[in-house]
Amino acid sequence: MPLTTLITVLAILLVLILLLSIRIRITIEYNETLCVYVRVLHLIRIPITPSKEKKTKLSAYTDKAISKREKASKEKAIRKEQKKQEKKKQKAEKKKRLKEHPEEAKQERTLSENISLITDIVKVLLRRFFKHLRIDLSRIHISVAGSDAAQTAILYGVICQAIAYLLELLGRFKTVTTPDFSDVSVTPDWIGEKTTVDVKLSFSLRIWHLFDLIFRVVGRAIKHLFRDMKKKQATAPKASHRMPASKPTVSKR
Repeated sequence: MPLTTLITVLAILLVLILLLSIRIRITIEYNETLCVYVRVLHLIRIPITPSKEKKTKLSAYTDKAISKREKASKEKAIRKEQKKQEKKKQKAEKKKRLKEHPEEAKQERTLSENISLITDIVKVLLRRFFKHLRIDLSRIHISVAGSDAAQTAILYGVICQAIAYLLELLGRFKTVTTPDFSDVSVTPDWIGEKTTVDVKLSFSLRIWHLFDLIFRVVGRAIKHLFRDMKKKQATAPKASHRMPASKPTVSKR
């Protein structure tokens, strides 16, 4: 192999390794409004919520544009109703077919098979996904308020205890980063009437771990599919290999 080809192949492999090792971070912030965004390499930020407000155009409120939107909404409603009727018809035909041919009902997946598949997928998620998932709880600031001073005091005690238990529980996991004491505060608001919350929480996962999780889940599903097919083939009634009896021939006289 020429040296230039080897260098090119190694460079491509290095780029792939670097891309797969990139960590994708999903951040959730709540302070009166919910803000969710995805950040890659601390450079690219993709907002999910709130969505950008669309700019209003005067051309969208002309008679032609309004009639066009009304026509499109009517056509959409008609298509939705047609799909609903089609699904209803297919369901009735399937019920009738299974009633006439009960052996087809045995070929469908049973509840135990579906539960077994879901259990295997959950095991993969628990073993692989949460093992590599990084959780970063950056801050928790809660201002507790109630309808009166007594209710505020009760809520303040309950929330303080809940936050203490939560931080103690999260601190036992190595993949969870808890905030410093300066970033955690629960204060009573004796004047206000509404509890306010300021929370920032991030989840991060490498691209390689995400692909690994997808491949393992798909592999488990395919494994269950083939196992169910073999099981149904084994339990299916075997056809008889006997030769059909020949009818006696009547000689004509």
